[in-house]
Parts: sequence; C-alpha cells; structure tokens
Amino acid sequence: MTAEIALLNRSALALAADSAVTLRIGSSQKTYNTAEKIFEFSCNQPIALMIYNNVDYVGVPLDVVVRKHRVDCKQKFSTLKQAADEFVSYLLNFKRTADQEKSYFAAVLIDKYQEIFNKFYDEFAMSSLKMKGKKLSLNSYATLTRLITAALTAAQTTVMDDFLTDITLDQFKEAYGSVCDDAIKIVFRSLDPSSEHRELLYQLAFAVMRSSDGSDFLTGLVFGGFGLDDLFPTLHYFEMDGIYFGQMKIINRSEIDIDRNGHLAQIVSFAQKEMAERFIYGIDASFRDDIADFVSKVIDKIAETKPRSFTASEKRTIRREVLKSFHSTLDQFRGHEHQSILDIVNFMSKKELAEMASALVELTSAKRRFSTAQETVGGPIDVAIVSRSEGFIWIKRKHYFDRESNPGFFNRVYTPQAVGDANGQASESRPAGSTSGS
Repeated sequence: MTAEIALLNRSALALAADSAVTLRIGSSQKTYNTAEKIFEFSCNQPIALMIYNNVDYVGVPLDVVVRKHRVDCKQKFSTLKQAADEFVSYLLNFKRTADQEKSYFAAVLIDKYQEIFNKFYDEFAMSSLKMKGKKLSLNSYATLTRLITAALTAAQTTVMDDFLTDITLDQFKEAYGSVCDDAIKIVFRSLDPSSEHRELLYQLAFAVMRSSDGSDFLTGLVFGGFGLDDLFPTLHYFEMDGIYFGQMKIINRSEIDIDRNGHLAQIVSFAQKEMAERFIYGIDASFRDDIADFVSKVIDKIAETKPRSFTASEKRTIRREVLKSFHSTLDQFRGHEHQSILDIVNFMSKKELAEMASALVELTSAKRRFSTAQETVGGPIDVAIVSRSEGFIWIKRKHYFDRESNPGFFNRVYTPQAVGDANGQASESRPAGSTSGS
C-alpha cells in the first residue's frame, strides 16, 4: 500500500508520495521502501502522473511504461481527461499476452473465492476435521450454496452498465472457464463442490469481472496539471483493474477542476487515507463508521430496556431519525473542519503547498511506524509541484545512487543548453535531452 496526497489551489498543484511497496510472494508479503510513484508525464506540457497500489502492468514495471510513453508521445492535450484516455490507449496497445491477462484475473478470482471459503470454514469450524476428504453433508451443501449465492447477488448489484455489455456468460466461460476451474480447484479442493456450485461460481466470476468494486490488485492513476485549455490546475484520477476482452476495466473515475466559480482549493488523499482524513476532516471514515455502529447499538439497547414503551414500527422510526440526525450533525462538523483547512490552502504559496503535502504523507508514515500495524507506508517522501509557469518541478526526490559520486548523470540530463533566439543570441536554458525528469 501507500499514502499519497494532492493539494490544489489556483496557482499550482502539489503531489507527495511515500516510497513503500508491498509485494505478495505466495502467502507471504515483503515491503520495500524504494518505489517511484511520481512522474513527469509529458515533455510538452505541465502534467504529472502519480500511481498507487499495484506498480506493475502485465509483468512490466509501470515506471518503465510511463517513461517510454513520455518519449513516444508528441501529442499535446486540451484537457487532462484527454491525456488520461490517450495513456489508457497506449497501455492497451502495449505488448502483452492472453496468459498475462488471465493470470491477473486468476489472482482476483482466488481472492474472491477465498472469502467465501473462509466464511464457510468459520461456520463449520467445529466439524472441519470431520469434513476433510469427504463429500459435503446436506447441511453444509446448503450452506455453501447460500454463501455463493449471497456473494453473487452482491456482485451483480455492482455490475457496470458500460463495460463488457456485449459479452455473454457463454463467451466468458469459453475464454475464462479454465481460469475459473483452476481457482475452484485451488480454493475449494477439500469440499468437492457440485456442478450446481460450479455454475454459481462461474456466474460469480463473470459478475466480479464486470463489477465496479475494485480488487486488491488494482492500479490507481492520478493525473495532475494543466491541459492547454486549463487556466487553473486539474486533477483527474481513476483505477485500472485488469484488461478483459480487449477492454480496460476502469473504476472510481473522478475529476477536480479548480475554478473561480467553484473549488478554489482542494485536498485529495489516495490509498491509505486515515491520518490525512483525520487532519482534514477531524475524523476518518473508519472511525466515523465505528461511532455510527455504536450509536445504533445504543439506540437498540435503550429500546430493549423498555420493550412495551414503543411498538416495533415506532422503534424503527426512532432509530432511523436518530441516525439521520447523527449523520447530519457529523457531516456538518466534518464540513466545517474541511472548509477551514481549504480556506488556508487557497492562499498557500507553492513552497507551502509542497510542505503541507509532504507533512500529510509523513503523518501516515509515522502512524504506521509507531503502531503494531504492518509498516506499509514509509521510506523517503517524493514531492513535486506542477504550475503553468514553471511546469513540473521536483521539491524532494530520492535517488538510489549518491549524487556526488555520479556527476555524469546530472551533467548528461540537466546540463543547460543555450537556445538561440531569432538573432542567433542565447536566450534561455533548458535541460539536455527530451527524456529528463522522472
């Protein structure tokens, strides 16, 4: 995982990201603090790209793909959405195999099937030893059917209406049936599921593929900067969760446009958001849900102490109205805290934007470092500023090598070159080569 922040006001955009990346190796996990997550997207205009979660694309590190795209792309974009769409097209045309696409979906599917198996195992924990190597009993057969059906119903409610609409279940089975069979064999091998269960699991897999819910393996892309038509900075972000039947699965797409008549400033956190949300809103989403759950239980307990005081209908009405009032009051509190921060961000200088972005990432990193939770946020913090006047500027950037021992790199990439004006006089300096930056 990671912690990343974007701050925008009318003068510039600041991006900050930690360096932690967690690798799954079988059932084990390994965390490294060396990942690059912020890149200069284009040599032609001030646009940055920040990535989070999965930093690989069909077996190729995304930083390699981004840098190759920067060299290949000569186009300029009117809006950031155009830049994002062009990059998605570039990824779709990037060389890959059908096996790589199926391998990705296999990992997604095994995770989903494992959730069902874990629930099943929890319900039959006392008798699990007796079940090993045996056919399902009638009772456990019904339980597995119920759990798969519940997962299928939940997945079907989130199926996107604009993705794979021309693909049928039979076409899915033909292309991904073997992937489903392998996943079923891996997860449910001790249960010997019936043909009915297998059919439900095929349907579940098809619904998961088209679901707007993301998997643990998705890649988040955050485009920030200025299109040719933009006076103020824009943030355009979404998540990619696999390529299926030649189409990229894109979810949670959103855009923030700084405008004189709308947002004058904004703070957006990505991936692990809890500490940034506590600073921005005074409370994070998880803590808010815990409080709401506590209030709900208190209401139920009060109603139980005097069961004859209210009818069942009155209890439901009281519960609904109290929770509605609670959420409304909490939203007002969060909104006030949020706006008070944005009022300051609106007038921040570029230097202050960078400092605040870095501090918010450091806050999450410190929380992880000094708690019992896995340290999935950490390492050096990279910070960049994007403005219309200066373009993409590094404020803090890690290097895997020592700067003093490698002057050749900086001479090669950053040596100024005189650019003659119409009269042949040197008029400005710019970095040598078109592939500088990160």
